[in-house]
Amino acid sequence: MRRMLPGLAAAFALAAGGAAAAPQALMVAAGSGEVHLACAGADCRAEITTFCLQPDRPNPEFGHRYNILAMADQQGAIRLVGHRDDGSQVVLPLESSAILTAERDHSAVMLTVPAPIMREYGVTRLSVRVNEPVMLVPQAVAGDPRAQDEDDLAFLATTARQAALYAIEEHPDEVGATRIVRDVVNAVPADRPTTAGERRKAWAGAEPERESPRARSMARSAYDDCKDIIAVGNVRHYGFRSCMGVMHDEIIGEVNDAYAELIGAGS
Repeated sequence: MRRMLPGLAAAFALAAGGAAAAPQALMVAAGSGEVHLACAGADCRAEITTFCLQPDRPNPEFGHRYNILAMADQQGAIRLVGHRDDGSQVVLPLESSAILTAERDHSAVMLTVPAPIMREYGVTRLSVRVNEPVMLVPQAVAGDPRAQDEDDLAFLATTARQAALYAIEEHPDEVGATRIVRDVVNAVPADRPTTAGERRKAWAGAEPERESPRARSMARSAYDDCKDIIAVGNVRHYGFRSCMGVMHDEIIGEVNDAYAELIGAGS
């Protein structure tokens, strides 16, 4: 895997841009196992890996709301699971229990479950099971001159979906590496610097051995690069989690580039 350090400074310097309305639809890239939500304060949260399905539209602004595009043959493709202290589990209605918002352009969304939802269902832990890729559409904005219309939805349900599924299938190592890096990101603190012990625990908890040797190598390269870069004075304040987020986005970007080529669009 190529080293990513030279691109980090530029990636950190980029500010979120693009129009406030009608951003890109996104594909949730399925990953093995469960995504565990971290609970702090009033909410439980976890990043979910995504990529762009409409390169001709602007990136979403940070915090833009997204909804799952319902498909008749994808019932249960993504499930929000609540865990109780007695060991029992309950499947929560995801659409009414969780909020999906753009986190880093088109490469990650944040899934947030407010604390009152946990109390309502009597659960103490939450996880998300992504059994197969699902599509997300941006929440409509009043007065949007270029809202997602029927033609857009038809494209997403046919051409975009088929091309996205093919791109994912043809890049199992990149998807696997992204899954490892995503799990490390979700396992380390978001509000303070990480300790060496927390980083090691997050890596072990991501269970990299579940993926292919190449996927493990790609993810380990990202992990080691970030351990190195947080020691550099001029980027120290970004921290390990932010660095791993950049690495995550670069890896899934390779799948996104393949998708863009399939539909005949620039990346």
